[in-house]
Amino acid sequence: MILLALATALLLTDPAGDVPPPGYAWPQAAVYQEVGFADLVGFRVEKKQEGLAFGFRLDRTPNPGRAPLGFSLAVLAVYLDTGPGGLAVLPGAGFPVAEDAAADRAVVVSGWGALLYDLKTGRAVPVPARRQGDWIVVQTPLPPGRDRYYPVSGLYDPFAPYGFRRTQVGGGIWAIRAPPQSPNAVDVFDPGAYRRGWLRPARPPGPSPRRLAVGLLAGLSGVLVAWGGVGAVRARREARRGPPA
Repeated sequence: MILLALATALLLTDPAGDVPPPGYAWPQAAVYQEVGFADLVGFRVEKKQEGLAFGFRLDRTPNPGRAPLGFSLAVLAVYLDTGPGGLAVLPGAGFPVAEDAAADRAVVVSGWGALLYDLKTGRAVPVPARRQGDWIVVQTPLPPGRDRYYPVSGLYDPFAPYGFRRTQVGGGIWAIRAPPQSPNAVDVFDPGAYRRGWLRPARPPGPSPRRLAVGLLAGLSGVLVAWGGVGAVRARREARRGPPA
């Protein structure tokens, strides 16, 4: 994974060909025998005047269902930790996260549109989604902050909560074959997540204002101490020289 943090954007890229995860196999239905339809290779966050915009890029976007956004086999989502509280298991995706980085918002995108979820209440509202070249871009009213992001992809199921097709031991015509209690998400930007069993955020939060203030004061104190030490050395040198003749 490559991570670039800019003043106005966050960009994550991931090599193609890393799906399905180890121990997983696609459902047996003929439509899932194509390659790359849920391979998430890019994710970005942009700070717009209207709020945060999220972009997703798939390696391939087959569209047998003729969805208006140009893909119909994958579901895309980003879960956000924007503040205290939230869920320690990402709903739909099924990945556990650290309790001190629980998710309280989610943006879920299918080929038919996007929803913004408040995970504390379960309420969802539609948000605009569009194609922008190879990217699927979702505009939200969420304000920029020190958020943590969990971008994931899965197989789309219009009847499942949050749109993620489930995993099942042994698989099935429509179920993903996977070990017991495996997440439903099939691609993430945390390479060790499937082996570890829980997901790290794509970007940890920056330092809090209090930490920034403490760091600034500590740095200023260090400068003052150093300056005082230089002054003391000079004073001792002057004292050894004695008064001028």
